[in-house]
Amino acid sequence: MRLFFFILFLIGTIDSSSAQFKIKATKYISSPSASVISDDGKYFYLRNGKGVGVYRINPTTKLLENIQELKISGSSSELLLTKDNRFVITTNFSDGVLLIYKRDPSNGKLSLHKKYEQTIDGKGSINKPMDIALSPSGRYLFLAGNKTLMTLRFQDGTATYLRQHDSKGSPHGTIYFSTDGEYAFIAYYGDNSYFGRTILKFNDETGELYVVGDLREDYPIPGSYYYFGRKQKQYTVSANLEYMNFSPDGKDVYMDGTESYSNGGRGAIMHYRWVNGKLVLQNAYYELAVKYQLENIKNICLDGSGGYLYVLTGGDDSGIHIFKRDAHTGALTFIQTFHKKNYPQIATPYRASFSADNKYIYVSNYFGGNVVVLENSNAKPSPRQQQQLNVDNKETPQPIVQDIPTNNVSDHDCPYTAITEVEVSRIEERLNDLETEQARYDFAMKTVQNRCLKTMQVLKLARVFEVEYIRLEWVKFAYYYTSDIENFYLLDTLFTNKRLKQAFKASLEG
Repeated sequence: MRLFFFILFLIGTIDSSSAQFKIKATKYISSPSASVISDDGKYFYLRNGKGVGVYRINPTTKLLENIQELKISGSSSELLLTKDNRFVITTNFSDGVLLIYKRDPSNGKLSLHKKYEQTIDGKGSINKPMDIALSPSGRYLFLAGNKTLMTLRFQDGTATYLRQHDSKGSPHGTIYFSTDGEYAFIAYYGDNSYFGRTILKFNDETGELYVVGDLREDYPIPGSYYYFGRKQKQYTVSANLEYMNFSPDGKDVYMDGTESYSNGGRGAIMHYRWVNGKLVLQNAYYELAVKYQLENIKNICLDGSGGYLYVLTGGDDSGIHIFKRDAHTGALTFIQTFHKKNYPQIATPYRASFSADNKYIYVSNYFGGNVVVLENSNAKPSPRQQQQLNVDNKETPQPIVQDIPTNNVSDHDCPYTAITEVEVSRIEERLNDLETEQARYDFAMKTVQNRCLKTMQVLKLARVFEVEYIRLEWVKFAYYYTSDIENFYLLDTLFTNKRLKQAFKASLEG
């Protein structure tokens, strides 16, 4: 009898998981790789084996409808959309070409705007470009080639050469930036023994990068040892810095790692906390190959809400592995896998893009020759997207806002319950009692989440933080829960550091 009820329990668990996630459709496309979705959620841009494909996302079915194909000779896997959504940028790997397309927002189609071959107006060398990235401000374009990293100033769709960094060892890896735009992470940039895991300071005024550290700390696997000669050593998990994602609030960082074990190395996931410009190791998830058939990691993708982490794996164990993320601790809990054995169309999933509400995930299967549309029925939109949905949904009754001249508040900008001045004072007292900035930040974020604040309330709590960087992180988080965002610009008085003040203003423009 117990076995009978246990089986019923398992069936119920499996059905629940299957109900939340399902493959909605498969679109067959030659060698799909990098993709991006326009901010309005209407158009999908995809780098593929023939060039760049432009697709309309059907607003009802969420399926892809091809509207344009741009042929590009040679191969590439990189493509990005500028923050203002005006330009799409891609490369030609074999011929050393940088291509900038102008986007028509009325129909989503692209037209060639600039083409740079081998050099940028005679300067530098475009040598087998493997990665491209824009700085958070959108002012600088980085082009990683074979053993070179070119820094370009980017303005109105035009690239201007600034400088080039040459690697002494392996080719430069993927380029990532911290959410505040002050740090960059580039594998194989530095010159020391840990150059594969380089942390750099980024100057947004000049576009320069300075090596400030590296990820030396490994995660020791408890109770797991081996002998090197006569010396006992412990197996560890180490970071690779090849695939990396920040949570929306910039607090948690996830990246791929390597778990050492008796037969060599296999894929793992590292979890860090980003504290005052430092990555503080929190946890490592290992033995994933044994538990979830998760080994050859090809990418790590966090949705816009920060609620779910999608790990893409290739080879014989190709799959889409889904983890739920705890918003407060950052901890990951395994949910489900879509494996090649059961879904043959999933063959080396490589990149993924998310719909605005995060319910639809468009996964490029490079060797499968298709884009899988995965549906997550329980996904939540990003905070600003949720507010916009509430404003734009004409079927939802809108709150009545009284026109009071002395109170410049637009309550419809925040869909949650307003926090009172008494509550703010209590929160302020509690924050002052806490010993560390990180503890204050965690408590403040947890307390005001899903509540509406006014700009002056955000200001009052921000002044508790002594470190200006933490102040910036706090106001960026609180922005999503502020009702009178038209007054938010007043908070620039919180910052004396010029770069942080600029980062604050840039966050308002974005």
